[in-house]
Amino acid sequence: MAKKEADTCFRRIDPNIRYTLKSMLKRRHVPLDRISCFEDDIIPFFKEHPDSVYLRDLNNGFDRMLLHAVCQYLNLISKSFTQDGERYIQVENRYITFVPPITLLSEYVKLLDGTMKNDL
Repeated sequence: MAKKEADTCFRRIDPNIRYTLKSMLKRRHVPLDRISCFEDDIIPFFKEHPDSVYLRDLNNGFDRMLLHAVCQYLNLISKSFTQDGERYIQVENRYITFVPPITLLSEYVKLLDGTMKNDL
């Protein structure tokens, strides 16, 4: 059941970002620490304040892509914008409550490592 839910969550991620994640996985360059860090920020925030807006300044395009992937996996709405020369990501929850999936993206990517060799 958790695997099926995780598969559904992963399919929510933009196809271009999914492709990038899978390519990084093949080369063993997936930044699991960055993905976990974003999960550690986002999940408690929306558990505590499900109707709030999370705002983060991220000038690094790669980090923005990873944060968008985490948000899409968690079924959150994220968008990037520029203000005063700085790049930001704004994240919102479209529901009254926030319940993260059992298997987080950082864990799912580790699972993919074992199955991907046959899938790609």
